[in-house]
Amino acid sequence: MVKWKELGIDYSSQEKVAAFEIETESLHDFKQLYKRIFDWLLFEDYRNIQNDELENYEILFWERQHAAGHKEHHIWWRAYKVPVKDIESDYFLYFFKINFQSIRVNKADVMFKGKKWSTNDANVIMRVSSYLVINDKDWEKKGQLFGAFLKTMQPRFKSWFYKDKILFHRKFLHDKTFELQNVIKEYLGERTFVDLPPNIYKEKGLG
Repeated sequence: MVKWKELGIDYSSQEKVAAFEIETESLHDFKQLYKRIFDWLLFEDYRNIQNDELENYEILFWERQHAAGHKEHHIWWRAYKVPVKDIESDYFLYFFKINFQSIRVNKADVMFKGKKWSTNDANVIMRVSSYLVINDKDWEKKGQLFGAFLKTMQPRFKSWFYKDKILFHRKFLHDKTFELQNVIKEYLGERTFVDLPPNIYKEKGLG
C-alpha cells in the first residue's frame, strides 16, 4: 500500500471535490460528536498521514481554559485512503481535511426522558474539505525510462485514459463527503438531506 509520507504530495495543489461547514450552538456531548466522526473515518478505512494507521487522525490539538470556566479548541484531522476500486494501482487517493473549532464548551446538565444527563453547552464549528489526489509522482522521476516523454504526455494521459475514472472518483468522493455531513447533522438532531440507516448513536449523545 502506498504511504502518504512517501508521496510528498501537497494536498492543497490537488482538486478539491467538496466542502461544507457546520456551526452548532446547542446542548450536545462534544466528545461523542468527536467520536462519531472518528468512527465514520475508521469504518470507511481512512488512515492517518503520520504513520498510515487506522487511527490517530489528529495532527493538531490546541486547548485553552478560560477564567469564566469554558474551553476553546482548535483540532485538525488529516486522513486518506486508497479507493477499493483502484486498490492495486495507488494512482487515486481520497483525502479529508477536518478542522474543529470550539468557541465555547461548558459543562451542562439536561433532563432527558426523566433522567439527568451530563453534557456540554457548546458552540462548535466544523469545516470539512475533501480532495481527489492523483498520485502521478512516478511520471516526474529523473532517470526514469522515457521520463521526459512520459511527463510531456501526462496531461493527455489523464484526459484520454483516466477521464471516466476521474469522473467516477470525483462523484463518489463528493457523495461520501456529504454522507459525512448528514452523519454529523443526524447526531446533532438537525435535518438531513437523506434518510440514514439506523445506527447505535443517540441524538446529541443522550438516551
